[in-house]
Amino acid sequence: MSTLLASMIAACLLLEINVAGQTPEPGPPQTTTPPIVERKTTRVIPDVPDAASNSWSIGGFYWVTGGSATLLAGSQSTDPSIQNLVLPTPKDQTPGFRITTPAGKYNRIEISGFQTNTNGTTTATQDLNFFGNPFTLGDKLQTNYRIRNVKADWDYLMYPAPPTSKLRFKALFGFEYIGARATISAPLDTNATTAQGSRNLFLPTLGVGVDFVANKYIRLELRPSAMAFPHKSYIIDGEASIVVSVGHIEVVGGGRYLHFRTSPNSDQYVRATLTGPSIGIRYTLGK
Repeated sequence: MSTLLASMIAACLLLEINVAGQTPEPGPPQTTTPPIVERKTTRVIPDVPDAASNSWSIGGFYWVTGGSATLLAGSQSTDPSIQNLVLPTPKDQTPGFRITTPAGKYNRIEISGFQTNTNGTTTATQDLNFFGNPFTLGDKLQTNYRIRNVKADWDYLMYPAPPTSKLRFKALFGFEYIGARATISAPLDTNATTAQGSRNLFLPTLGVGVDFVANKYIRLELRPSAMAFPHKSYIIDGEASIVVSVGHIEVVGGGRYLHFRTSPNSDQYVRATLTGPSIGIRYTLGK
């Protein structure tokens, strides 16, 4: 009996040892990794878009021109005293065109041009000679005068880029063509022949553009540019305008100024100034 009791106690002890050996030991406490939050940068977009820089446009303008023009003797003239003539004042009927295209981020290319024609009469107060054609004292001179202009500008936004403020500054890199043609005749002088000559200039131009975008309907633009070479041709060109935008239509009003001289290194050259108010309209695409 005692032997059976001892055997049962030994079996219980052995079972307890086996169960204790199978119980896993507690491991180190587990930590929960917090989720990774992606930080996204919010891009600041101006609430007043610059439609002229970000879209195509096509339009026209009407320039009420005034000013002066003179045909002058150049450095190759054999008798400068007889080769000067005040040309007629340009008439106020000067139509023109303007086209803009996007040119990279916040920049644009602008192409514009115009043509003005005028005529007038005067009396020769001395013997004269224009483009190799002589006119005598007392001749009634009929003068026709034309100016043609084409200009291409790259408007490069300098500050701020992107255009997040209302005041913006641009660099203007351009190329300009001006052609001046004068036709002089003496209809009452049967011995006189018609004199006609053209003087042209092709110049690169540099300028600064300033825009003030008041709101999405109104902005102000200033565009002065110039180029000059000593003893050669020069050009000074400028425009100030206010733009009123309604949908795809923009109405532009302001003033324009153009002063130029063709190269004096010839027998005759032209110096002229055109100035006056202008008004225009253009249609914008993709606005």
